[in-house]
Amino acid sequence: MCQSRNRRQKKVETKEQEVPVLKKEEEPETEENHTGRILEMRKKGMQSVEIAKALGVGLGEVNLVLGLYKGDTDS
Repeated sequence: MCQSRNRRQKKVETKEQEVPVLKKEEEPETEENHTGRILEMRKKGMQSVEIAKALGVGLGEVNLVLGLYKGDTDS
């Protein structure tokens, strides 16, 4: 029994993972970015479905943003 306890233990080496730094133009879209873009696209006369397809977001998200900012887009 003692022999099984004294088996060679596997050493697990851990290396620090390098995380790539995103350049400004490569930053992922955030909800804040989507909001601004949704409002801009609506001002240009685009329909909700067109905006959703162009940004790759759901129609519900587009409609929600437009509903929340209704009236603010007139300025």
